[in-house]
Formats: sequence, structure tokens, C-alpha cells
Amino acid sequence: SSSAPGFRAIRALPARAPETQQHCPSAERPALVTMGNGLCSPVTNSSSVEDEHSAIAQVDSPTMLAETKTQDTTIIDDKPSIDLKPLEEKKPEVPKAEVPKVEAPKPADAPKDTSNSKKTQMEMFTHHFGAKAEDDVGKLVRRPSTVGADLEQYVEKHKQKFADVLALESEAGWTYVKTVDGVNVYKKAVENSDFICFKGQTEMEFPKGMNDAVRTVLQAENRPQFDDMCTEGVTHQNLMPWYRVTQYFVNMPALFNPRETLTTGRACFMDDGAMVVSVENFVDPQIPIRAGYVRVKFIAGGYVFRPLNEACTKFRVTWTGSIDPQGWIPTWLANLVAPKQALTLAKLRVWLESKEKGTA
Repeated sequence: SSSAPGFRAIRALPARAPETQQHCPSAERPALVTMGNGLCSPVTNSSSVEDEHSAIAQVDSPTMLAETKTQDTTIIDDKPSIDLKPLEEKKPEVPKAEVPKVEAPKPADAPKDTSNSKKTQMEMFTHHFGAKAEDDVGKLVRRPSTVGADLEQYVEKHKQKFADVLALESEAGWTYVKTVDGVNVYKKAVENSDFICFKGQTEMEFPKGMNDAVRTVLQAENRPQFDDMCTEGVTHQNLMPWYRVTQYFVNMPALFNPRETLTTGRACFMDDGAMVVSVENFVDPQIPIRAGYVRVKFIAGGYVFRPLNEACTKFRVTWTGSIDPQGWIPTWLANLVAPKQALTLAKLRVWLESKEKGTA
């Protein structure tokens, strides 16, 4: 139809849906612990669990729980705290949190058939770490699957575990929490689990290369240096490049028994030079639960060391995992502080800098 002289016809625009923003308030909450290769959590078959249950039963009130709060715990609330109206009402737009962009491989990138690669798994390992290890540390019985095994076949057998870690390295499905001291912290729900997954990513320099990076981060005995809650780390067996078995002991806030974790880690090299370490729960009758402790269950996760330069001295380090605290630690409390686990990377950087300056 024609319009009046001097006016242009205006077509009505569709109404825009209200925009929402994820709100990330900070609040004080009880602190859980960080440890070895995961959160601290207990086992239900320990007498310590009963003691812990009875203690909590006596103080199961908001007043007593408030006494266990710490001031350095950041709480992330997924529910929007601002109700934005439709755009027609001209409400000011609230800026959205800027989520760091991290380049990461797609899950399909993990690991590929190395038969036609330029270097085999063993060649990559010896290139970075020297001669292969033959039970460097520990007196545990060697796992039968590694006796006389070909490393390429061993990696192929466990390729899904490495693929799962790489899937966690990517951005897909994660909720950005915050950035602290250069460490980007994320969280996400885990399918068929009540416990969320945490992830920390940061860039770090290791002048001595991949060997220095991996040994520094994964050496169990180093953990107390950059994990405030970890009191002891033990390497029970180091049979890399196949696997290693480590155990960590951590203190807990009042009312909770101390925790320990027992895990095994396996390594795999990617075609682009990245090293993936899958971490999973480990059970061995030769390593009983220490008296007075509760053993946690590490559900899934691990590390990715991704070189960022040709000299292989600068890396993007990813540490991710999901842990079942077991015992009587409430699920909501475990999930509340799970993202804090990622911040051990920030403390690791501080420790490395102090070592370089000779002040550690």
C-alpha cells in the first residue's frame, strides 16, 4: 500500500526475546579440599565414615555449617538474578561475562592410528623423557597387560580414555566460572552422575621442555608444594610410558575425616605433539585405606600438555576431573567448591616462580 507523502513505509519488526545473563555472584561457602588428582572424598566402608556421620548428625544446622565457611571460596549461581524485560520497554542491556576463547581439539581428534605417523608413541616418549622406564619406582606387581606389551597396542586399547580427556579439554558444554591469576575456571554437569566436573586451563612456561612440565605436575611428592590441603603424595609405581600409581592424603575442615585418593594415570602423544594423561580410580589390595582416612573415588579426568611453540617450552595446561566425595560430605557442598580444584594450577605457577628465584 502507498504511504503518506514525506513518509516511508515502515515494516514491523518481530519482537525480540528477553535476553538473560548468567549471574556469578560471590559468596562465602564451606571449603572442600584440593588434592592429588582430584577432590577429596571418602569411602563408605570405613569406620571413619561412621564417625563422620555421627558428628554431622549433631551439627546439621545452618548455624554450625556457617562455622565451616571460608572466605576464599567463590560460589557460582546458575540462576539469573536480573529479570530483563522485552526490548520494547527499553531496559538497558546488561553486559554479558566475557568467556575466554580457548582453542582446543574436537573430541574426534583423539587419538588416531599412529601406524602411519612420523613418530610412534615410544619414539615420542623417548624423545622427551629419554630411555623408557622399567618400573622406576615402586614394588607393586606389574599389571599383566603391560608385560611384553607393544606401546602402540596399549595406547590403542585405552584410546577411549584419552578421547574422553580431550573432549573435556574442548569448550563444548562448559560454563565459564572465573579467571584467577591467569587460570580460566569452568564447570559442567556429568551425565549419569550427581557430581559436576571442573576444569582449569592456563599457559605456563617450562624452559626444560615437556619432560620438565610433566614430571613437575605429575610427581606426587611435589603436590603439597602447590596444594594447600595436600599433606602427602606417594608414588607407588611409575611404569611410564604405560602407567603410574599415585596416592594423596589431604586434611579436611572440622567435622570431616581426612581424605585420601588412589589413582592410576596413562599417557598418550597426539600427532600435533600434545601429551594427554588420563586419570582414573585405582583399587589394589596391596594399598589399604590408611587408618582414620576415607578414600575418594575419582570418576574421570586428567591432564593435557599442549605445546604452544616449536621449542616446546611453553604449554597450555589443562587439568580437569570429576570426583565422588563419598562418605557424608553433602553432594551440594562437593559441587559448590568443585571449581576451586582448578586453581591448584595458579598455585603451581607461584611455586614454580619461587623455585626459579630460589625462594621456594
